[in-house]
Amino acid sequence: MMSKAEAMTTDRSKSRGNRWILLAALILLLTGLAIRLYDLTDAPLDFHPVRQLRSAMIARGLYFENLEGVPDWQREMAVRQANGLEALEPQILETMVAFTYRIVGQEILWAARVYSVVFWLAGGIGLFLLARRLAGAGALFTLAYFLFLPFGVQASRSFQPDPLMVMLTIFAVLALDHWFSAKQPGWRLTLLTGVLGGLAVLVKIPAAFFLAGAFLGLTLAENRLPSVLRDGKAWVIVLLFMLPAGVYYGNWMVFEGVGGGESWRFFVGSLLTSPRFYLDWLAFVERIVGYAALAGALIGLVLFDQRGRALLLGLFCSYAAYGLTFTYHIATHNYYSLPLVAIIALGLAAPGKVLLENIGQRVRTAPALQALAAGIGLFALLLPLRTARGILAGIDYRPEVGYWQALGEVLEHRSDLMEISHDYGYRLEYYGWVDGAAWPTTEDLHLLEILGQNGGEASLEVVAQQLEGRSLFVVTILSDLDRLPTLKSYLEQRPVFASGDDYIIYDLRPIEDS
Repeated sequence: MMSKAEAMTTDRSKSRGNRWILLAALILLLTGLAIRLYDLTDAPLDFHPVRQLRSAMIARGLYFENLEGVPDWQREMAVRQANGLEALEPQILETMVAFTYRIVGQEILWAARVYSVVFWLAGGIGLFLLARRLAGAGALFTLAYFLFLPFGVQASRSFQPDPLMVMLTIFAVLALDHWFSAKQPGWRLTLLTGVLGGLAVLVKIPAAFFLAGAFLGLTLAENRLPSVLRDGKAWVIVLLFMLPAGVYYGNWMVFEGVGGGESWRFFVGSLLTSPRFYLDWLAFVERIVGYAALAGALIGLVLFDQRGRALLLGLFCSYAAYGLTFTYHIATHNYYSLPLVAIIALGLAAPGKVLLENIGQRVRTAPALQALAAGIGLFALLLPLRTARGILAGIDYRPEVGYWQALGEVLEHRSDLMEISHDYGYRLEYYGWVDGAAWPTTEDLHLLEILGQNGGEASLEVVAQQLEGRSLFVVTILSDLDRLPTLKSYLEQRPVFASGDDYIIYDLRPIEDS
């Protein structure tokens, strides 16, 4: 039996160890913040600009709607651009950014980047707390991976709802773990768990997959399936998970109408039987998280205790189900795998714990080995930070802003354009203050073919009908026009309104009007 003195020594050692763990976590968080604030004011064209500029136009429309002191044409165009975009999910982040614009009195697009960074770092705190419950000091490996993965650094700065969804999902899973660990969970914890999960699903529907995986995994880990099915509080959690999104999307389907938009082309059943789909998906996973990290997280399935193993397995299964549902996006849009970053990070906690324990035993009485271990750890952190900084510093997109602004002047800020332009015309529309419609590219036609629809180019008669009422056709991706011979032959019969080294504008107006 341990003596009182030995017990006090052990307690002091644990307390000292906890302080070092918390200090290390704080340093990791501050470093993660610093790398994400690098090049903060660059234009949001570095990571899925279509998605980011879409949110930027919505935020600007919300800001300009009641803004005084601006030309009427700008206000009308900003609102028209925002209203013309399909509502993919609730405009929560866009509303927050527009509110920030009102507070500071001007449009500062990098504010969205700050919000996303804060959400990701907060999610890192929640993930650290969850990993620490499951694997003690191994949570430092979880936090370091979550914060310093180069893909995660880039994606967590983007103007889109995914960082917020990941943060809320992490805290909902953390609350679920507390709920299942409590012998008699109270109503306060029950409601908190349900509300966090409900908000996560409201922000973006894919959160539902990971909440379901965590719920089922923890249920099976505790061998509580029969009791959970009879537990009213468990049903309250499930109801709260579904309620906010159910109300929002139910109202959308009844009053707005749903079915033809791009957001609903997520499931392509033919891909499930294609080996190429799975190879592309696996290649995406490798580029995003790395095979070494994936292998480490899978080893975590062996090293975790029963609860941790079941939770991690439930999350892995939920990612698989998610990818088999969003078949088109999972292998073409890397940000759809952002939740996987958190899952891999959590899985690394168990191997991290084993590694730290073994290193601790070997270097406890050897200062030189302690210094060597610390140096190796620092080097391992600096490598991904250097890569992340290289990605952020690789291209300065600020000069592009001036290009699109100048092109908008050439186009006289028209709102009746047809475009084959970068990011479906969003760069030109946002920075150039023009409005129009994007002509289907060869990639769009290929997607229609995958979906079983006609993916061929339109005939000359159809081209003429679709261009009726448009004044100008602007092309800034000349190679795309070359791949559309029917459209190109039609446009080459029209006069050229203006041209440059990397753009050409055709005049579609009747001769007497041009």
